[in-house]
Amino acid sequence: MLAELNYKQNSYVIRLADTYLMEAEALGSGPRAQALLDAVRARVGLASVPVTLDAIKAERRMELAGEGHRFFDLVRWGDVAADII
Repeated sequence: MLAELNYKQNSYVIRLADTYLMEAEALGSGPRAQALLDAVRARVGLASVPVTLDAIKAERRMELAGEGHRFFDLVRWGDVAADII
């Protein structure tokens, strides 16, 4: 039996805003993607912006700051080298 390194039970926490932005990214465009992006922005009183991959990238950067998602987002988008130079 493999010993656990930290806790006996692993738990995963995911934020609703993270799921909304992942779905909007997967959809790419359309009314559902716009509604998801708007929901995330409206929660903090920001105005709507047209849904684009750049808008979703910017929103993920602001919304998930400090939560350890940034590097994996950059890898997924192929932007790692461009961002660290």
